[in-house]
Amino acid sequence: SRSLLLSGGRDGVVALFDVRMHTRAVHTFMAHANAAVRAMVVDEHGRFVVTGGSEGDVKVWSLQTYQPLAAHRGVHGRRGFFESKGDGGVCTLAVDDGWLYSMGSDGALKRCPMSRDW
Repeated sequence: SRSLLLSGGRDGVVALFDVRMHTRAVHTFMAHANAAVRAMVVDEHGRFVVTGGSEGDVKVWSLQTYQPLAAHRGVHGRRGFFESKGDGGVCTLAVDDGWLYSMGSDGALKRCPMSRDW
């Protein structure tokens, strides 16, 4: 079993650290090009991570291959015309009982079914 810590950055990169090693990231990948990673959640079995970006996209990534499993573009938008660049997009993510939930800065709570293939 791995003891992983995941960190998402303003540059759109997700970094994985093994907390037992106390070294640099063991793996990094670009999750959201030209957007900050605003939210992340790992499924209860540790098979995948879901990321949410400031551009409003929600993406699912394999924690075995670090490849994308699904991408939902533009799930959440900005609150208004005058919002600053960093204020839009996904705020919170949750995975529960086969469903993916996302809350955005647009005030919307959205739900979509998780694939059994993940």
